Parts: sequence; structure tokens; C-alpha cells
Amino acid sequence: MIKAPKMDLKKISSDYLSELISSSLLPLGLFVLLSGMLWIVERKLYVSMFYLLIALPAVAMLLIRPQGLTSMLQSKIFLAFLAFASYCLISIAWSGADESAISLIKRPLYVLLLFIACFVVAERNPEAGEKAMKFSAWIASIAAVVSLLIYAQQDWPNRLPGYGALYNPLLTSHVYGFFLMIWLSHLLSDQCKQPMIAI
Repeated sequence: MIKAPKMDLKKISSDYLSELISSSLLPLGLFVLLSGMLWIVERKLYVSMFYLLIALPAVAMLLIRPQGLTSMLQSKIFLAFLAFASYCLISIAWSGADESAISLIKRPLYVLLLFIACFVVAERNPEAGEKAMKFSAWIASIAAVVSLLIYAQQDWPNRLPGYGALYNPLLTSHVYGFFLMIWLSHLLSDQCKQPMIAI
């Protein structure tokens, strides 16, 4: 009588979950994080999407695959961030800030979770991360044209204000400047086959 091979259901489910997170949830989260300010109307919804599509999957990946943290610790950028975050946490500990220490500690933690999310996507599914960046850049190009058309028809002040989550002209300039740098780096790379119209 032939015995069926034993299957480790725990390993299969953790493999399936890590594959789902790295190939679907985190690339979608990066897309929403990069382009969400351009199409999500409410700022609270944008923050909720960060928690749902970046923070929770990153924590889940740390729990499922803790060995990924050891490979991250070999990255000099990640180590530099840890040193800077430690410095920030130490200075927060003795500063007399108006905000509570917990709310100040959350900020480096969010950046850490974003590092983990980007690392997982870059290591396990770099094509999906590249597609998320490209789709976000195209959405930013379309949103920039729409913003300029709205700006030209309205009696706005000298600075370009945004709409929805881009409520601040300074934030608007940072977001569009970020996407301009993405397009320039893509167009100046050797692999570029896209037209210059996006700029």
C-alpha cells in the first residue's frame, strides 16, 4: 500500500499568505501610497489605506518570515535608517514636546514598516513594484494636467493648490516634484521606451 506524502499545512498556508502579500497586497499598497493623494478625496481614507495595505501586510510578513529581517540588516540604507530612528527616539524621550511620546514614536515606526514593505516587494516581486511605480507616475501625469486645467480656469493665488488629500500647495509641489524625478530617472535610464509626453 502506497502512503500519501505528509503535507505540512502550516507551511503551505504561510507560503500562500506570504506569496499573496508579496505579489498582491504590498504592490497594491505601494501603488495606493504613491498615487493615492491624487485620487483619494479624504485624507483619513488615505491613512487608513496605508494601515491596511502597507503596515498590516509588513507586520504579517515579519511574523511569517522573520528570517527576512536578517537579510534587511545587511542593507546599509536600512542600518542608517535604524541609527537615525534610534537617535530620534532618544531625543523624543527627553524632549518636552506638546504631543505624547507614543504619537511621536509612531512616525519612525511607519517609516520602518514602509522600508519592510519596499524590501519585500523588491526582493520577492520586483516587477510588481516597478509596475506600481509606473502606473502611479502615469496617474500623476494625468492629475497634473487636470490640476493645471482647473488652476487656469479658477482665480487662484500664485501657488498651485491641490484637491482632495493634496490640500496644501507645498504638499502639492512635493508630490508632483517626486513624480517628476521618477519620470526623469526613468526617461534617462537605458531601458526607457516611453514617450517624453509624460513630462
